[in-house]
Amino acid sequence: MQVIQDQPGINKMALCHETGLAWGTVFRHIKLLEERGDLEVRRDGREAQLFPTAVPVQQRRLLAALREEDASAVYDEVQRRGEARIQELAGELGMSRKVVRRYLRTLCNVGLLRRTAHYHPRYKAVDPDDRDVS
Repeated sequence: MQVIQDQPGINKMALCHETGLAWGTVFRHIKLLEERGDLEVRRDGREAQLFPTAVPVQQRRLLAALREEDASAVYDEVQRRGEARIQELAGELGMSRKVVRRYLRTLCNVGLLRRTAHYHPRYKAVDPDDRDVS
């Protein structure tokens, strides 16, 4: 449980690597912690992220969105620039526009970024005081 508290949003495979435990052992402990109410498993497609139940739902969404290194890099670059377009981010970060677009959509959905134009979309970071925390 300590690894999950230190790294909220960690996935099951990373937990196996961090603890050095076998998949079956980790799976069993996850089930027990979930049944006891100490652990929340957030499933998104094939991916399952683990959070202590003490972490608020909105914070889980933010942590999950930033858990991927590339998504975090996109967010950091938008913050650094103040405002950015997909093509600029793709070129700067060495990612395809499709991948950048997916991360931008995720970051907008959790309230970290805002799309500021529609025809030639630009994205900017949302001030933490202006975020919807519901």
